[in-house]
Amino acid sequence: MNWKHFCLALCWLCTATASSAIEPKIRPGYTPLGRADEQGLWMEMAEYENKVKLSALLVTDAALNEYVQDVLCKVAGDYCPDLRIYVLRNPFFNASMTAHGMVQVWTGLLLRVDSEDELAAILGHELAHYTQLHSLERLRQISNIASASLLLDTGLAIFAGIPIPVAQMTALASVMAFSREDEREADELGLQFMAQGGYAPFAAHVVWKSVVAEEQSANVKSRTPHIFNMTHPNSESRINALKNMAESRYAGSRNQPFQRDRHVTMLNRYYLLLMEDQIDTNRTGRTEAMLERHERIGVHTELVSFFRGELYRQRGHAGDVEL
Repeated sequence: MNWKHFCLALCWLCTATASSAIEPKIRPGYTPLGRADEQGLWMEMAEYENKVKLSALLVTDAALNEYVQDVLCKVAGDYCPDLRIYVLRNPFFNASMTAHGMVQVWTGLLLRVDSEDELAAILGHELAHYTQLHSLERLRQISNIASASLLLDTGLAIFAGIPIPVAQMTALASVMAFSREDEREADELGLQFMAQGGYAPFAAHVVWKSVVAEEQSANVKSRTPHIFNMTHPNSESRINALKNMAESRYAGSRNQPFQRDRHVTMLNRYYLLLMEDQIDTNRTGRTEAMLERHERIGVHTELVSFFRGELYRQRGHAGDVEL
């Protein structure tokens, strides 16, 4: 972080009073020693993590992983050594963090954020669920219904593109969903984490504005929400809550420019990989809106033009599908 970003981060922290700050429930280096039930859940999650490592959808490119890892570590600070991040090839918007520190980022998320700050907002929110033991408490509750590994395997099937009945997906989302209070706390603490990492808290609500705009551009509206939207509050209410939270706690950062250059460089380098899967979703309205946004933020014109051509070719063969 350069001195300018350091001073801005210090200013942001000063705008939030000590009494309003949320304290993480676990410290860096946390392990479940002496907690038999938690140790068992960690073992099941470790088994699931081994399956993720072997997944054909795991993106192993070193530079892409280093970029996402770097943003995560800026947000996570001293928690960084406790976390392992996996970039998974899936065109939809999602990120998650398990109770034992496994972080999943889908490639569709990288296409839908326009800056490091927006990516940091999502990762900060997930980190907050981890430090507040929200993920652990959900696993404890669902272990009374079925084994944690069985439910995690269902989640693995979803990101792998294996068809899952809507009823089963809805049931999974229901048991995985955090409470409204958990989500509010994760949003608030997530803002603290990203501010401490030098990122602009006002980026957090911008992510959800893009999500809403993409849905509005769809030629065919989804009747079934995606798994991320099924386990999180709806986007419009989150926009208002996050914007108000940033205004009240980090007003001094309102004019801080987002850190966009490195993210756009990453998009330019991996655009063919990322957009290939998006084109395959056959969601032409959403894809066209995405291409327009990418062109505005500086993705190379020739890359955007290539996928516009692919989009027009696709429209000539079939209409939008509902996914």
